[in-house]
Amino acid sequence: MAENFKPTLNIDGYILFDDNSRRLMIKRNGAVYSYDQIKGYDMVEDNRRTRGFAAALSLEFLMPDDVRPVKSLKVRIVTENGEDFIPLVISPTRSNTSIFQKLYGIGQRILNKLAEVQPNNCCSKTDAQPTYADELRSLHALLEEGVITQEEFDAKKKQLLGL
Repeated sequence: MAENFKPTLNIDGYILFDDNSRRLMIKRNGAVYSYDQIKGYDMVEDNRRTRGFAAALSLEFLMPDDVRPVKSLKVRIVTENGEDFIPLVISPTRSNTSIFQKLYGIGQRILNKLAEVQPNNCCSKTDAQPTYADELRSLHALLEEGVITQEEFDAKKKQLLGL
């Protein structure tokens, strides 16, 4: 099935998309799937889905980021025949490092493209919306870049978490 695969998008060497033939290829294992085979997708951090408020709390987002090492981060793709994974973080990495932020961003780009090619196949309707965890990560990135102050970050975090 990999023959005649002509990528139209390569996301950092992790996954290739061929929009003309409506297929994708996971580079790690060479698996090729048609867009129609995709039944769901999400991001998994330390073997827990990173979507939703409960996940945000379970990932200890109230703790300072440098206290929370992430052991694994991967994109999970559910197909007709099971699951496949795109590993992003494969060894413990602190969530406040630039490498983690880069890898998390790659994961988000993969999810965005999957949502584009199969918008109705995400794991649930609420998953397509930004989550508390996503918003906190975005705010933290703005804080690190100096775009917002610590006080603004703390106020928004309290608002998001309903504190």
